[in-house]
Amino acid sequence: MIHEQGEDIVCNLAGTVLLVDDETTVIQALKLHIEKAFPNVTVITANSFEQGKNRLMEREYSLGIIDYNLSRDHKGLELIDFNVHKTPLVLLTGFEPVVEKVKEKGLPIEVWLKPMENGTLIHQLEKALQFQSMYDSLRSVQTKLNQSIV
Repeated sequence: MIHEQGEDIVCNLAGTVLLVDDETTVIQALKLHIEKAFPNVTVITANSFEQGKNRLMEREYSLGIIDYNLSRDHKGLELIDFNVHKTPLVLLTGFEPVVEKVKEKGLPIEVWLKPMENGTLIHQLEKALQFQSMYDSLRSVQTKLNQSIV
């Protein structure tokens, strides 16, 4: 749940978020906003396509937030191919046609249009982290049930 503290928004959800963007200032700003609003969330960063690819292949995250334009050679959408742990992914873009392109292709990624106000970003993150938390709980119950059957 989100709690207002003065002008700050604080949420008690926990997890690990992966941020992938080639602009260091964007990563720093997003990381700061996320850590301030979600003190129990760990933020892991990657500032290149290769680093993002490696991080995605290393482990599962509660959520991955990826910039659409990572470099001249790579788009954030390409990281879907390396999402071996099935981390829920969000693509950040300033281009409306990208949103439609992703919807048309039915790609397994959500698209958030930027620029995004801090309150909107935090609200979207809260929804995504709540969903992942419920999914993890259901997966845990399913594992326990499967073990009790065997």
